[in-house]
Amino acid sequence: HELYTGLKDSLFTDESSQKIAEMQIKYETEEKEKKIELLKQEKEKNRIMNRYLVVISALILVLLVMLYFLYITKIREIQQRKLNEAEIRRMNHTLENRVLEELKKRQEQQSLLIQKSKLESLGRLSAGIAHEINQPVTHLSLGIDNILIRKNLNKLDDEYLENKCNELFEDIERIRNIIDHIRTFSRDQEPSDLVQLNVNETVNDSINLIGTQYKSHNVILKKQLSENIGFTVGNKYKLEQVILNLFSNAKDSLEEKYKNTASSDSDKSITVRTFSDDSYVFIEITDTGNGISKELQQKVFDPFFTTKSINEGTGLGLSISYGIIREMSGQINVESIENEYTKMTISLPKI
Repeated sequence: HELYTGLKDSLFTDESSQKIAEMQIKYETEEKEKKIELLKQEKEKNRIMNRYLVVISALILVLLVMLYFLYITKIREIQQRKLNEAEIRRMNHTLENRVLEELKKRQEQQSLLIQKSKLESLGRLSAGIAHEINQPVTHLSLGIDNILIRKNLNKLDDEYLENKCNELFEDIERIRNIIDHIRTFSRDQEPSDLVQLNVNETVNDSINLIGTQYKSHNVILKKQLSENIGFTVGNKYKLEQVILNLFSNAKDSLEEKYKNTASSDSDKSITVRTFSDDSYVFIEITDTGNGISKELQQKVFDPFFTTKSINEGTGLGLSISYGIIREMSGQINVESIENEYTKMTISLPKI
């Protein structure tokens, strides 16, 4: 039994040792395999990481290149933009100068047209103006003759001489006023010559220039001037030019309508009326002439538009009148019925 036991223990110890040795070897082998596997995994990770690093580096390089090109492009755009802005400023300066020159030319042309229209008006009114001056001249001549006759008859006393001289001075003053008015009217007026205007006074001054002439053409001028209508701001002589032009058109329309009618059977009348509201002062000129068709009413203020023959009109009168009234911040409108009447209404801001 002791031998058996000893042998059994010996055998068990050998087996145990051998198993332990095998297990140790197996353990060590497994550990090595694990380490090898870990090393492989680590190596794979490193390889993948290197790939990532390479890819990321390549992307960063591409991005840097793109940023560089964007930077270069932006710099070029900025430079080009500066060049364009400089070119635009130069062109704007040149264009501004050209616009100013063109505006100056247009203003000069407008002034020439206005002056031409004034001279044409004076040409048409020359007969009436001559008659207006001729009346006081005739009165002067008769007054001097009366003085000489009384002197020769020894009937010249101081009272008569004083009264007669005063009358003669009034006639001289009337002639001076007519000449001064014509000279001022015909002079070129600057756009800045704006003053406070009494519309009724301007209308009366216009009628004084044409009243005699219109009477000789059997044209009746009717005045309906409202009192206390207030004042407006503008150029007195340019407004007078507009009124004279409207009177002239009205007279031409009347003469065209009644050219084959006896004077006694015709009603050649022009009515001028002034009135106002809270904001505007109005001048209304109405004639009983041919009238204007609806189709033509929209064209009457166009430059060079006229229904007259070439020798009778240039078509600039109403266009120039429209420009003058707009320059005074006003409006001019037409209302007409063919073969019945034409009404031209000027509205100017009230002050």
